[in-house]
Amino acid sequence: MKEPTQRERIRKYLQENPGQEAATIAKDLGIANVASLRSDLYNMSKPGGSCQLLKFKVRTSVTGTSVYGFRINPDWVPYERKEKASVKDFTPATQALSSLDTLVESLAMQLADAIAGALVPKLVGALRPRIEEGLAKALPALAAPSEAVPAHDPRPVQEERPERRAVCVVGLMNDQSKIVKKHFDGRFAFAFPDRNNTRGIKAVAKNCDSVYLMTGFVSHSTHNALKQCVSANRLHFVNGGVTELTRMLEGEGK
Repeated sequence: MKEPTQRERIRKYLQENPGQEAATIAKDLGIANVASLRSDLYNMSKPGGSCQLLKFKVRTSVTGTSVYGFRINPDWVPYERKEKASVKDFTPATQALSSLDTLVESLAMQLADAIAGALVPKLVGALRPRIEEGLAKALPALAAPSEAVPAHDPRPVQEERPERRAVCVVGLMNDQSKIVKKHFDGRFAFAFPDRNNTRGIKAVAKNCDSVYLMTGFVSHSTHNALKQCVSANRLHFVNGGVTELTRMLEGEGK
C-alpha cells in the first residue's frame, strides 16, 4: 500500500485538529524537518495556489513574530491527475499516425507563416488610409463633453455576495458535523475542532464570528476555557442535539 505524502498527512491531521500551529503539527506527526513542514504549509495556504488550507494569526511570540494556525479550506477541490497513456498503447501503427499528424501540423504552420508574411504588409498598406480617416473623425468626438448620466440608471446592479460567517461548533461527532455542513450548503464557513483538544479549540474559536458549544458532549474544563477566550455575545450554548443546533444556526443565518 502506498505511503501517504507529507501533505496528505498534514491534511488528515488538520481535519481532526483544526487551528494548530506549525510547531504542534511537527511534534504530533513526528516530522523532524520543520523547514520542510513550513514550506508545505506555506504552499498549501498560498493565495492563488492550491489553497488547501486557511491561515490565520493565533498569537504573537515574545520576539514580536506573528504565529499562525492552519485549518482546512472547505472550498478546496482536489485536482484530478489524468493518467498518461502507457507504452503498451503505442503500437507501430499508432506511432506512424502520430508522426504523420506531427508532419502535417508542421507543414500547415509553415504555410500559414508564409501566407501571413506575404499578405500582412499589403493589408496594412491598404487599410492605413481608412484607419487614419476613422481616427480623424473619432478624435473630435472624444474631446467633446460627455452626456450627463441620468439619475436613474436602468442597468441592473450586481449585488455583492456577503462574506460567509466563520462558525465554530464544539462537541459534534464527525458524522454529525457532515450533516450540519451539508444542511447549510456553504452558508457558513464551519470549523469542527476536536472536543478533547482544548488548546486547538481555543485557537480556532478566537478567530470565528460565532462559537456553538454542545453542552452535553464537552467537559467542564473546555466549557470554562471557552468562556475565558470568547466574548459572551459570540458564545452560544446548545443544550440539545443536532436539531437544536440547526434551529439556532437558522436564526443566525437570517
